[in-house]
Amino acid sequence: MGYNPSADPRRAAAGMGTDHRRLMRFLTPYAPALAALLLTAACASAPASGGAIGHGGSTGEQMRAAADALAAGRNDEAARRFRHIVDDPATPDTAAARAWHDLGVALSRNDQREEAVAALEEAVRRAPELADAHLHLAQALRATGRYTEAEQHYLEARKRAPERLDIVYNLGILYELYLNQPDKARAAYRVYVDGGGEHAERVRSWIDTLGKSRPGKKGS
Repeated sequence: MGYNPSADPRRAAAGMGTDHRRLMRFLTPYAPALAALLLTAACASAPASGGAIGHGGSTGEQMRAAADALAAGRNDEAARRFRHIVDDPATPDTAAARAWHDLGVALSRNDQREEAVAALEEAVRRAPELADAHLHLAQALRATGRYTEAEQHYLEARKRAPERLDIVYNLGILYELYLNQPDKARAAYRVYVDGGGEHAERVRSWIDTLGKSRPGKKGS
C-alpha cells in the first residue's frame, strides 16, 4: 500500500487544524526563540516581579519582564508587554525589531494567527538578518495555510543560519505534509540526519517511508 501522508502520526502529534500551540512545540525541537529572548533581555538589572503589570523602567528591564512572562507561558501578559515596547517611540530600533518578533511568538502561542503574521512580518521588515524572525514567520504562515510564502521564509531563515538544523527539519515537514514535494522533503531530512540532529533516528525512518511510497523505488 502506498504512503498516505494524511494518516501520518506526525499530523496527529502536531495537532494539525486543532491546537497551533502544540504544533509549534512539536515542530521546533530546539526552542531557539527562548534562548534569543533571554539574550535580548540580558541587559536588565533584575528580574521582573510578579503581580500587576508595570511598564516603567528601561527598555532592557521591560524586555526582561516580557521575556519572563513569555517563558512562563503567560502569553497574554507577554503580548501586552511587548506591544507596549513596540508602541513606545523611544524604543531603540534593534530592541523594537526583537520585540516585534517576540510579540509574534506570544500571539502564535495564543493561536492569534493573523496577528502573529503581521507582527512577524514587521520584525522581518525591521531586521531581515534575524533568522528567528523568518523561521517563526514561516511557521505562522504555514498555520494560516500560506504554504508557498512559508517556504520562502524557511529558505531565508536557512540562508541566514545554515547551521540551524531545526530550520531544515521544519522545511522538510513543510515539503512532505503541506506541499506534497517528497523529493525536497527527503533532501531536507537528509541534511538534518547528516548534521546529527537530535531526532535523527526518527527522521531517518521518515526518509525510508518516503522512499517506499515512490513506485519502483526502494527506501533509502
